[in-house]
Amino acid sequence: MKRLFNILAALLLVATPVLANTTIKGPITFSTIFSVTGSTVTIPQASSSVFGVAKVDGTTITASGGVFTAVAGAGGITQLTGDCTAGPGSGSQATTCPAKVTPLTTGTSVSLSAPRGYFVCTGTCTITLPVPAAGDEFCVRNDNNVATVITFNNPGSSVQFEKTTFASYGTATTGTAVSAGAAGDKLCLVGRDTTHYLVGSYNGTWTMN
Repeated sequence: MKRLFNILAALLLVATPVLANTTIKGPITFSTIFSVTGSTVTIPQASSSVFGVAKVDGTTITASGGVFTAVAGAGGITQLTGDCTAGPGSGSQATTCPAKVTPLTTGTSVSLSAPRGYFVCTGTCTITLPVPAAGDEFCVRNDNNVATVITFNNPGSSVQFEKTTFASYGTATTGTAVSAGAAGDKLCLVGRDTTHYLVGSYNGTWTMN
C-alpha cells in the first residue's frame, strides 16, 4: 500500500504543469468562463457576474487609445464614451472627469467663451463677452507695466453690467464697461442670470455706461 501511495504521488508531481514565466497566446478557451482570441476577450452572458462595478451580462468591452467602451448586452449596461482629454461623453464617466483648467490668453482683442476665461491686455484692448449664464466668470486685467484702456463690449440681448458702486446697472443691450487706462486696471465679471453681469472684483476706475 505504501508503495502504491508513493507511485501515485510521483505521478501527480509529473502531471502538475509549472506556469512560472510562461507566455500563453490565444486563441484559448476556458470552458464557459471566457475566451481569448488574439487581443480580443469575449465574456459570455451571465446572470450575476460583475466586472468592476458593472454587471457584465453579455457586455462587450473594448479599449482603444486608453479609452474603454462598453456596449450593452442582454442584461443592460450604460455605454461609456469619451475621455477626460477630449471631454466627457455619456454614462457614468461623465461624472469622473476633473474640472478643466481656466484658459488664459493675452493680446489686445478677444472673444471670451463660457463658462470662464482670463485675459491679459498687452495694450489698448477690446473684450467681447458671451450672453451670461449664472456662474459664468471672466477676468481681464492690464499686463505688468501696461497702462491702457480696457473696454468690455455688451453682448446685447438686454445684458447689463453692474456698476462698481454695487448700487445699480449700466444701460441694457448697448452699455459698455470701460477702464480709465491705468496700470493695474482689472475687472472680473460673474454671470448672475441671462441678462446681468455682476462685478466680482475690480481695480482702478471703471465706467459702466
